Amino acid sequence: MESSLEPGWMKFRCVYLRGGTFFYMLSVTTLKGEVPMLLVDQVRSFNRFYTREIGLLAEHLPQSRFSLAEARVLYELAQPGERTAADILRNLGMDKAHVSRIVARFREAGLLKFRISPEHGRHKLLSLTAAGKKAFRQLNDGTESQIETLLAPLTVERRKRLAEGMREVRNVLEGKPAAAADVQFRGLRVGDLGWITHRQAVLYEQEYGWDWTYEGLVSRILGDFAANFDASREDAWVAELNGEVVGSVFLMKTEQDEVAKLRLLYVDPVARGLGVGSRLVRMCVERARELGYRRLVLWTNDVLSSARKIYVAAGFTLSEENRHHSFGKDLVGQVWTLELDRAQNLPQGVSTYSSSRDLSSRPEHSGVEGPAVLSTQAQKGGRNELSMARSSHERRKALHYRGRQTSPGESAMQYEEIYEALALKRLDPVQLNEVPPGIYAVFLVTRDVLTVQAGQGSISIPTEQGLLYIGMTADAAGRRNHFTAEHSGTSSPRRTLGALLQEELSLHAIPRGPQTDRHACTNYRFPDHEEIKLTQWMYKNLFVSHYPIDGSRQEIEHIEKQLLECKKPPLNLTGPARDKTLRLKIKQLRKACRDEACRSRK
Repeated sequence: MESSLEPGWMKFRCVYLRGGTFFYMLSVTTLKGEVPMLLVDQVRSFNRFYTREIGLLAEHLPQSRFSLAEARVLYELAQPGERTAADILRNLGMDKAHVSRIVARFREAGLLKFRISPEHGRHKLLSLTAAGKKAFRQLNDGTESQIETLLAPLTVERRKRLAEGMREVRNVLEGKPAAAADVQFRGLRVGDLGWITHRQAVLYEQEYGWDWTYEGLVSRILGDFAANFDASREDAWVAELNGEVVGSVFLMKTEQDEVAKLRLLYVDPVARGLGVGSRLVRMCVERARELGYRRLVLWTNDVLSSARKIYVAAGFTLSEENRHHSFGKDLVGQVWTLELDRAQNLPQGVSTYSSSRDLSSRPEHSGVEGPAVLSTQAQKGGRNELSMARSSHERRKALHYRGRQTSPGESAMQYEEIYEALALKRLDPVQLNEVPPGIYAVFLVTRDVLTVQAGQGSISIPTEQGLLYIGMTADAAGRRNHFTAEHSGTSSPRRTLGALLQEELSLHAIPRGPQTDRHACTNYRFPDHEEIKLTQWMYKNLFVSHYPIDGSRQEIEHIEKQLLECKKPPLNLTGPARDKTLRLKIKQLRKACRDEACRSRK
């Protein structure tokens, strides 16, 4: 595991080694490159300071008769519900014999009681007695009092810095991926304009090699915005992640009363994949409509492919292109337009794609790089139009085909075209939460065979072009994000992957929830820290794609069924199987997880 934190000039890495050892490294970037310095001494010094400050090395915790280990076990027992010794071991990672001795001491002191599990005669369900609950309250009050004493000298600003620092250290060491829900949106504050100017200039220099003249352009745009700001016609939004600015967009007036501009959209790399850009654009569009604008325009460059995907999904159409030399590069500028009255009736993520010229006839612009886009105008004539780019090294070669409107009468060739479109597109997994009705697919990133360890040997799962799973998004209930789900209990392919990777990732199946029926075990999940490991593996080894379909739920189901019959993806456990022996093995592994989940609650 490697996690990194890059505040401009510093990079902090935590590397997990076998046996539970952590190796810490600080890389300081200079003009000559990265100079590594070991952080072992700094970490050990901080540990000595902190353990001394809160008295962890004393025989008993301050204002308490309990040692640190005893206090941790007491805390676990004070949580709602009954616990087994196995639950405590799993949550704390302590030595089994040590926990057993602590439990025995608590019983002798009258702090806990137990009863035999009615579902498993060998399991004891532990809980605190009235005396145990009183002891925990005293311990908890003493701990809170100690921490308050430690924090008392700190100002509000220093407390905020401390909280942010502790949160960042934990996120770095845990390697926990950020979630879309962690991003907050707000208006402008003092200092934002300078930061946005600086950050955009640095990012575009790093990613596209643009020179300092782009910073001059952004400075001029934002300077004019501040000097002539009109609250009745303009607005701005800033995205924050853990208190740090990670994106922004501006709605600016033009000389035409009915036309507004969307300007300076950017998303920091640390927040990409969380749907930040899509939400910023959506807020800008909705605000423009509220202010009475009839049209929203924007200017961008063809190299900003990620932004173009967002514009296409929001309903913008390409209306103009011009070659120019700016920021030290030869570029193709593009003007995109959104007719607000017309876009209001389009489902999110489905938009038209049109141009004043036939882009497919130009070798340097042979399509749109981004999500598969259905042309609403073409659908009215009973036809669909799809333009999309291939992988990055084939950016100039786009798949462009025209066929009948998707329906249960599609030919096998048209199903192949849908599949080819899926295989060519990589979608940010978080966007599965927002896609319109259609078909999605999960693929391996760089290989055609998935090999996992199981028992004394390994299992090889052959695929066609890396295809692992096909599903449908007919409504909001079907838009599950298998990559970022906190619990595998709601995602069938995620549970299957967890069963396959159980040995490799050291996963332990537990019931999805507190229900006592077998359904909670069948839809098993994994402890939160293990769910994170599974998510990290998926982001590293898999990608997802989506093909929007303008049709009824029955039509989408029919297309999904036909694709399953044609392609037989190995992780779809219903329908035709390419390899029945492999499917049986997968089902056996899932059953083993289900049985483990049932045992864990006894």
